[in-house]
Amino acid sequence: SSPTSSWAAATASCYLMAIRFGSRRARPFAARVLRLVSLEAAAAAAATAANAANAANAANVNAAAAAPAASQPQQSQGGEVRAVFARLGELVPSWTWLPWLPQLVAMLGR
Repeated sequence: SSPTSSWAAATASCYLMAIRFGSRRARPFAARVLRLVSLEAAAAAAATAANAANAANAANVNAAAAAPAASQPQQSQGGEVRAVFARLGELVPSWTWLPWLPQLVAMLGR
């Protein structure tokens, strides 16, 4: 996990906890939490596509040249912000998400 991902997860956690405990000033930040989740999902999809491309390229190379590429560590998929959202999102009052219902439905389609 990168430091940026950790900061994003901490940010999402703080916003969700503030909303949970009734801060009126924190409610508009629910949109930022949704944005952080979508950015992380897009980054994970890009990493998955890159890993698939690397695997396809390694399969086309002879066995002697592919051995060093296979020994390289895979990038982690992250998911810190999504994990925070899954854990704390259900603690936030459901009416908080009503203004962002179209964005939530669009995220389901991705």
